[in-house]
Amino acid sequence: MSLRAMLAVLVAAPVRPTEPVSRTAASRLTALAPLGGLLLGLVTAVIVVTIRVWAQLPGGQPQSLLPAAGGLALLALATGARHLTGLAAVADALAHDRAGRDAPDWDAPAESPGGALGAVGAVTVLFTVLIQVFALSTAILAHRGTVSILVACLASRLAVTLAGARASGEPEAGEVPTTRLSARAGAPAGTAASTTASAATSRRRIVVGRVSASGAALATALSFALAAIAGRLDYDGGDPSRALRAVVALALATAAGLLLRRFLTRRSGGVPAPVLGAVIELTVTVALITMAFTVPDRIQDAIGG
Repeated sequence: MSLRAMLAVLVAAPVRPTEPVSRTAASRLTALAPLGGLLLGLVTAVIVVTIRVWAQLPGGQPQSLLPAAGGLALLALATGARHLTGLAAVADALAHDRAGRDAPDWDAPAESPGGALGAVGAVTVLFTVLIQVFALSTAILAHRGTVSILVACLASRLAVTLAGARASGEPEAGEVPTTRLSARAGAPAGTAASTTASAATSRRRIVVGRVSASGAALATALSFALAAIAGRLDYDGGDPSRALRAVVALALATAAGLLLRRFLTRRSGGVPAPVLGAVIELTVTVALITMAFTVPDRIQDAIGG
């Protein structure tokens, strides 16, 4: 398998593989997605530390907002902002459904008929990004920035692996039922418009293969082990309390992602790419918020932090 194909699957980089990705290869790489998250997290952490060193406030005080925004911007650029776009699409679809309209198009990009980002999707993305930036900024000030980035990236890619470990008979992540595709822009099934929409959807499809239960369990265990190691060996000063915090953050983010995926799967009738993007963004957000929280001194003393 080519390097471009590995980047497209493991890191979800906005590149097109030079060769088709077989189902077997996609399944193996999906199971290894947390390793792609670790790689992306390490690169992002280096960028954040670099910005912290070179961009300081008057008096030599390090700042946290610019490094946090820069790191999260890198994560968005590394995926072509597909996950944020998916979050916006899901938010718009839920608003569409709540308004009582028929057959919201869960696989459509977050666009209104006029081509502009939907209002609900835009607001959702705005506040999600703001929460992520300020949570990471807080974690940086608490000297937990590096481990927070690694845990967030691990959680987001573990969500990809668990999406591949779907229930039997559930559509593959990145794919949607034909009835959903034919609902795009109100185009009837079988028409030229629906065919064009289906082709465009295929080009946007995220490659996620089926993962066995044992493969998903191994990837989950590996992710938690990496999170604990990251907390223990953190650049800003690793210790047992950081290791425990990293494990708890990964657990909460993973649980939140699974709950959201279950909810959205029931609403959408499958696991289209936007649903996967929304789950990824939620796991990142929950992980960063958990890493930003302050643990009472008594609890820290009890665990040796």
